[in-house]
Amino acid sequence: MKRILLILLYSLAAHQTRCAETDTLPGSRMFTLRMQYGFLIAHRPTIRHLQVDHVKGIEAELFIPTNGCNDWQQPFLLPAFSIAYQYLDLGNPTILGAGHALTSRIVFPLTIKRHVRTFISSGFGIGYVEKPFDRFENYKNVAIGSHFNAVVSFSYRAYFNTGKNSRIDAGISFTHFSNGSFRPPNLGINIPTLQIGYSKYFGNPMPCTRYEIPPPEKKPVNKIIASAGIKGLESANGTLMYGVGAIAVSRHYTLSHKSKAGGGIDLFYDRTLPWKLNSLYDEGLKTSTAFRTGIFGGYELTAGKVVMLLQLGIYVVDNYKEDGFMYTKIGVEYAFSKHLLACFHLKTHYAKADYFEYGLGYIL
Repeated sequence: MKRILLILLYSLAAHQTRCAETDTLPGSRMFTLRMQYGFLIAHRPTIRHLQVDHVKGIEAELFIPTNGCNDWQQPFLLPAFSIAYQYLDLGNPTILGAGHALTSRIVFPLTIKRHVRTFISSGFGIGYVEKPFDRFENYKNVAIGSHFNAVVSFSYRAYFNTGKNSRIDAGISFTHFSNGSFRPPNLGINIPTLQIGYSKYFGNPMPCTRYEIPPPEKKPVNKIIASAGIKGLESANGTLMYGVGAIAVSRHYTLSHKSKAGGGIDLFYDRTLPWKLNSLYDEGLKTSTAFRTGIFGGYELTAGKVVMLLQLGIYVVDNYKEDGFMYTKIGVEYAFSKHLLACFHLKTHYAKADYFEYGLGYIL
């Protein structure tokens, strides 16, 4: 999943602002209905038995375009916001059932030709899986352990005008279900699909203006973020819940109006680690083993007050080696003011989620 996100972020960063005059959209809103056809990725051998049939689904999406009134919209060629609902037949009615996803998205234009336009979009939201793991009634579902999950989605599409107020689109998408190890198992459900849809504008026509903006200020940005989450640990008595937390200190440098790159230090506190080490080595519960330290590098895509990030880190202090020496974070941050931000991150080891973290940060 992180490879797909990296490709999308790079595509946006490489795309340059185009100078244009005033354009007019046929409406102030747009509704799209799509069909989807894909498959479940067996990213680990232990979930290959879940691949029974192809994934089929429908998607309904409501778009709210921007009109260029804010400077941040110009480098992105006037993006749109949307909210989308997906229904997915996961191709295994006995073990998985169906999946439902409700996501909020940002849609970024890549090209803005008169009759054909290309876009990428990314979104986060909430999902529901009908048949999660149950150790008595559904023990073969080793992919997901809860009904409710977080959903991450990415897509690339081309739109073709078919009339004054309508168009068709076709493309590819990727949808990921995960509960962030809130309730094991949590190997995750990963679904790539082909899509085709029909869109219709409605509302009053909306003028849009494009213009050049001054170069960005090349000032480094320093951040301190404190975050916390909940992580489940499977035991003979069921799932035990433990708190996890982290403090991250970072420094990022401006590359363009769209993006920043930098790195920093993570200090993690994970109360499940002493229990895991005790079960492996029978060495007792040592509080000190709950701490991990890592260093990371990262890339940030900035769209107004919203920041989408991808970070790759390496543990430099870690007593629990079973997760490997590398970790990743993907997520969203929102700046409430010049100095205060809120964040939502997913920390992973390879393709397996570690936990979700929610936090507040201070921008220096």
